[in-house]
Amino acid sequence: MEALIVSAGVLGFGSLVVMFIGYFLPWILALLRGTRSNVGIFFLNLLLGWTMIGWVVALIWAIVAERKSNAQIIIVKQ
Repeated sequence: MEALIVSAGVLGFGSLVVMFIGYFLPWILALLRGTRSNVGIFFLNLLLGWTMIGWVVALIWAIVAERKSNAQIIIVKQ
């Protein structure tokens, strides 16, 4: 009986982890892509992601957002 309870608890925790990753997928994608607007994507996803329209908008924003540039501009005076 205890094994059944433990396995149900693990299954429930695993389901929560999968739901968390699915809900915050736009923000995770923005972080992985290194976008400039990952904070805005996070708050849009957090506040309006539950509407599904907000989630889709956050996902599109994460995909098309401009990436941070690692290039440095060096100005040399002559």
